[in-house]
Amino acid sequence: MERFIVGLTGLKNKNYEFKFEVNSSFFEHYKNEVIEKSDCEAIVKINKSETMLEVFFQITGKVTLICDRSLEKFDFPVDISEKIFFKYGEVYEELSEEIIVIPFNQQKLELSQFIFEFILLSIPVKKIHPKFAEEETESEEEEGNMIYSTDEVWKEEVDNTERGGGEDDKKAVDPRWENLKKIKFNN
Repeated sequence: MERFIVGLTGLKNKNYEFKFEVNSSFFEHYKNEVIEKSDCEAIVKINKSETMLEVFFQITGKVTLICDRSLEKFDFPVDISEKIFFKYGEVYEELSEEIIVIPFNQQKLELSQFIFEFILLSIPVKKIHPKFAEEETESEEEEGNMIYSTDEVWKEEVDNTERGGGEDDKKAVDPRWENLKKIKFNN
């Protein structure tokens, strides 16, 4: 995508700022199925020095997603701040997510892939419409508070059996477990 290419050959060692419009046609180029529409702006600041480029990405706006629960479209806010260091070296190499080595003779820098990935990674795996967000949070909290302990269940069954009641009396007990029921719990 031509409009997201920054020429490096004419840049002097100083700070630069570029603004890019990230709309729906941007995501169509990548054959994206997650984002329906987009209205974002990417401000890219480049600090060029002799040995490297420090590139700051500030992406703000909104993207339209489809709710996983109701299949309704909703706007998801985007506010991303990222930084990548492009170090000059012999050959292109990605050292980490934040450090990339580019050849000394590289004449341009393609930023669209980075912008695309930053926006895509900011979208949650579970896309829930804001009107369901509170319900989702409550159900997650309930799930997080549920504790299951087999020791307590086992103790209750043993106590119940010793008192002569419960479902265990009605069913035939496996002889392998009879000795385990005789164990006394010291609590």
